[in-house]
Amino acid sequence: MLRGFFSIATFARFIGLYVCLCLLVVAAETFAVQFGEQEIAQWLPPVPWPLSDQDALLLNISGYLIGAQVGLLSVVSISIALVSLIAQRENAETDVKVYYHEALAFELVASNVALLTVLCLQLLWPFQTVLSLLGASATLITFKPFLLGVHLVWLTLNLLTVAFFIATTLRFVQDKSRQEIRERYIVNITHPSELSARMRRSAYRNASLSILRSASEAAGQDDQAAVFFGSRFDEPQDAVLEATFHHSVMLHDVHMGIVKWVLLRWKNRSLRTLRDAARDEGMGGGRRPLIWFPIDLNLPVQGTTPICFQRHGAELTRLEKLLLRYAFCFRRVRDEV
Repeated sequence: MLRGFFSIATFARFIGLYVCLCLLVVAAETFAVQFGEQEIAQWLPPVPWPLSDQDALLLNISGYLIGAQVGLLSVVSISIALVSLIAQRENAETDVKVYYHEALAFELVASNVALLTVLCLQLLWPFQTVLSLLGASATLITFKPFLLGVHLVWLTLNLLTVAFFIATTLRFVQDKSRQEIRERYIVNITHPSELSARMRRSAYRNASLSILRSASEAAGQDDQAAVFFGSRFDEPQDAVLEATFHHSVMLHDVHMGIVKWVLLRWKNRSLRTLRDAARDEGMGGGRRPLIWFPIDLNLPVQGTTPICFQRHGAELTRLEKLLLRYAFCFRRVRDEV
């Protein structure tokens, strides 16, 4: 369950999900104002504290939560620093990476910092303040306690994960346990990841067999146009399609359905032009249309990067270039540990 929750992984995602939850609460509060608070209040249990004391009570509880969250973040930071220093002295960068993964280090820090940010901002209850200024705030006292309950659940998950983190840290400093953790990481993470990467790269480089050739065979024609992925030839000076990346990125995925549609259009136009030219000149054959994509999967690139080259054949239209650029999905490269 903990790994499922912390698969959110990044600070931005934690904050984004919480903002979405706040918007849902704001929508519910606005709905309560519009459709009658009295009817809704009849279905709610009585609150054990006076309405006038609610804000002070919530403020006190939020202060306690902030203190607990700061303490958790300190423990996690010190533990990560100590293990990293020990591993670096032993030149064990791979062990550091294994430790970060097994102990949920990145995810735990992101969750703790995100919750601390949320608790500090919610001292002012910005969404409810905006509703009050707009005159759409409900007098029901259930919305702020609901968000406070979310904070408590979030803090509890962080506490459980810190306990798991400390247990993993204590096991990791022991040679035998560290070896077991390393072997489990290799079996469950490294080998499947490498196998998946090889299969994806093979499917990407052999994609031309399922794009142009299959269409030609279905039509009973010879394959007179060629396309290659992840291959380099004597490249022309200017690329047909290129992109500029200010940070190091890698090709993560390709929408082959879009690429196939574009290339089939290009192939039909190219072969039609080739046949017309051969008929006008009174001779058969001609230069074979060729298009290739030199960029390969999971290889970092930066700066102005060519994505597509073409030799002979019809020119790609602006729409086709836009679709090809959209089809090639890049992801920013995270710095290695």
